[in-house]
Amino acid sequence: MNGNKLHQPFSTLPFFERPREKAKAFGVKQLTNVELLAIMLSSGIKGQSVMVIADQIMKSCGSLSSFVKLTFPQWLDMPGISHVKALQMLAMIELFQRIEKEGVETMSFKDPQAIYAHYRLRFGTLHDEQLLVIKLNHRLQYTGETLLRLGSQASVSLELRDVFVDLLKSNTKKFILVHNHPSGDVTPSQNDIALTLTLIQEARKLGFVLLDHVILSLHGYFSMKEHHIF
Repeated sequence: MNGNKLHQPFSTLPFFERPREKAKAFGVKQLTNVELLAIMLSSGIKGQSVMVIADQIMKSCGSLSSFVKLTFPQWLDMPGISHVKALQMLAMIELFQRIEKEGVETMSFKDPQAIYAHYRLRFGTLHDEQLLVIKLNHRLQYTGETLLRLGSQASVSLELRDVFVDLLKSNTKKFILVHNHPSGDVTPSQNDIALTLTLIQEARKLGFVLLDHVILSLHGYFSMKEHHIF
């Protein structure tokens, strides 16, 4: 749908260029990002059709990666977005992230690419760094996970203690760390590496085994095990 048609009233558009009719006839996979968003928004406002609003939002975001990171205040800054619509969009994105969580019991934790594929959307959209401790049994089967917010370098020792206390409480010996880089650059910092090596040393003393530390963003991942950092 070209720019001129975006501003046309729906009633004047050819039948199969209206998003809902197009989706019914050809399936949602045939819709553009703007058309998909228009269906989710459902309606426009006085003087602006839902297609115009959807187009403005997509242009403002620049990419789907930015779209899924929008916060509630940012949604409210978008044209034609009410509190209700902002909450609907956030709920939809949260639902997608929860769908991503399903199936974790059957995935292979030996494969960092599988770990990345599973946690990409949930962690790649976060605005601050967070650390996930994935707990595994002796067969490397998933038994649970704990999310910890990463702090400053000065609080590293406290965070390590939090990790071990959590593992002890769940009687877990083997674990994997996953954390996000909101910048999109998954290259580990010197602090990332130092923290990991320190954690490995302390874990061995207590009988724990760190299997991998995976850093991820929406666009890729870095496995410290794959890169032989430990």
